[in-house]
Parts: sequence; structure tokens; C-alpha cells
Amino acid sequence: MRNSTSNWLDNAKVWGQHSPCTRRKVGAIIVARPWDADFLVLGKGFNVGPEDEPSCEQGGCPRGRLSYEECAAYSDYRSGPGRCHATHAEVRAIEDFTKDMDGVTIDASVPGWGFRLPYRPIMFVSEVPCKYCWKAIDHAGIGAIFPKGPRR
Repeated sequence: MRNSTSNWLDNAKVWGQHSPCTRRKVGAIIVARPWDADFLVLGKGFNVGPEDEPSCEQGGCPRGRLSYEECAAYSDYRSGPGRCHATHAEVRAIEDFTKDMDGVTIDASVPGWGFRLPYRPIMFVSEVPCKYCWKAIDHAGIGAIFPKGPRR
């Protein structure tokens, strides 16, 4: 099946390879009707730091400058010496999805003007989202999420 879950997860992983992150390259894709022949990619993103700062590859990442002994994998991204300054892939995919959506309502139960999507989109992510990204995904009205791996 061309549009299977594993294919979409693979696509998210490939998209994540665009990330300049030296610790974790994460990709996310938001899709409408992913199992339908008429699927539509609504948004995509990968983790990357601010444009006006040196990239992770250029030594600009506070987390990337630390060893795994100093900053363990999957430790808190928002505080401490390993604070990540990147915008995560999931948030960038939501931003990509919503950048031209003035007046669009994702959830038919939410009043709004403009047109309404007759379905809730699905997000595929190459890594398990952090707790902050889970919250952003929920608030964005994404109907389902398929992360690669178990939820932490």
C-alpha cells in the first residue's frame, strides 16, 4: 500500500535529515487523508535553530556543545545547561500548515469564518514528541499523531 503508516513515517524521517541539529534530526509531516489516493501534504517541518544565530553545525547549539554525560539524551529541552534553542519539527510543521490559513477552522465544532476542513489532519513524526510538542499538536487540532516509537 503506497500510503501506509510506515511510508509516512519514513517520509518524516527523510524530511528530518534537512535538520542541522547535531544531536537529533527530527522531521514531521501533516497529511490529510493519508490512506486515500487523494492524500494532501498540508505541512512539514524539521528542527532548526533561529535564523539569526549560528546553526547547530556551526556550534550555535547549547545542547550540542555538551557531551552525553553532561546532557543525557531525552533530558529536559527547556531548561538547564542543555536547553535547546531550536524550534521543534512538530511546531514548524504546524506553522507551515497554518501560515496561509487566515480564517480556516480545522475542527468543525469550533466556530469560525472561511472554509472548514471536513476532516482532522494527521501528523507523522520521526521521533516521539516532547511534552511541549504534544500540547502544541493538541491545540492545533491535529486529529491523530503517529510517532516513531513509544510515548515518553
